[in-house]
Amino acid sequence: MSLQEHLSRVTARYEELQHLMGESGVSGDEYTRLSKEFSDLAPINAAIEALQAAEREAGDLAQMIADADIDSDMRAMAEEEFTALKEKIPDLERHVKLMIEMQSWKCAPVRGATKQRCLPLICFVCTSVMQIAWTGNLR
Repeated sequence: MSLQEHLSRVTARYEELQHLMGESGVSGDEYTRLSKEFSDLAPINAAIEALQAAEREAGDLAQMIADADIDSDMRAMAEEEFTALKEKIPDLERHVKLMIEMQSWKCAPVRGATKQRCLPLICFVCTSVMQIAWTGNLR
């Protein structure tokens, strides 16, 4: 499955959960389960939206740059912003991939493990991975 297909599935599930939580016939236990899944997906969905917004903006800037009727100052500004976005988009993609991977780690069952025992370790590992991905070193 491609990254775009995976992102579409996550976004669709997030929207489905939002819709399901708004329905009137949802029991308290079901609402709690849906709410937990929704809150787990919220930061991933926000990262996906940031990536998609950057990609749309890069596309708009590319059209501006290609427009023959645009003046040279506007083209220079658009090229500068386009270059900055093109450098930022791979970082946003890595961030989304890491968040999706971290989500799968939280769900992985471990024999004899309990959530109370595993979450501190998972959080440490996830935080460390994110720190390395963004800064290049572990503090």
